[in-house]
Amino acid sequence: MGDWLRDTADGLAHWLGLAEPFAPYVTATVAAVAAAIALLTLRHRIRADSRAEWWTRAEYALDLIREENKVGRNTGMVLLYGLLDDERWDAADVVTLGKANQVLINEITARARRASETSPAPSVGSAPTATPQGDAHDDPAPRPRPTSAVTAGARRLEDTLRRRWQR
Repeated sequence: MGDWLRDTADGLAHWLGLAEPFAPYVTATVAAVAAAIALLTLRHRIRADSRAEWWTRAEYALDLIREENKVGRNTGMVLLYGLLDDERWDAADVVTLGKANQVLINEITARARRASETSPAPSVGSAPTATPQGDAHDDPAPRPRPTSAVTAGARRLEDTLRRRWQR
C-alpha cells in the first residue's frame, strides 16, 4: 500500500511540475473571471436598486392619483407619465401597471357616480329662483361626470401602456 501512495504522489508531483509554467496565466484567468462576475453582480444590483426606486415613485404617483383634490390627482398623473418615459420597467411592470390603472379607472368612475347620486345635478334650462329676500340665484354648479380629466388621463395611460407593451 505504501508503494501505491508513493507512486500517486510522484505522479501528482510530475503533473504539477508540468503545469507550473502556466500558473501565472491561470491566476490571471481566474482573476479576470472573478472580476467579470463582480461587475455583473454590481450591474445587476444597480439595476435592481434602480427598479425598486422606480416602483417607489410609481406607488407614490398612484397614491396621489387616488387623492380627493384635483391638484394631487393631476400631479400623480404627470409623475406617472414621466415614469413611463423612463426605461427601467419591463413587461411584467407594464402588466402590473395596466391592472392598477384599471382599478384606478373603476375607482374614479365609481366615486364620480356616487357623487352624482348623492347630490342631484341641476335640471337643464331651469330658471333662476327667487329667494324670500327677492334676490335671484342660479342653481349650483353641476357635479363632475364620471368622464373627468383623471379618467381621461387614466385612459391615456392605458393607451401608453399598450403601446409600450407592443415595443
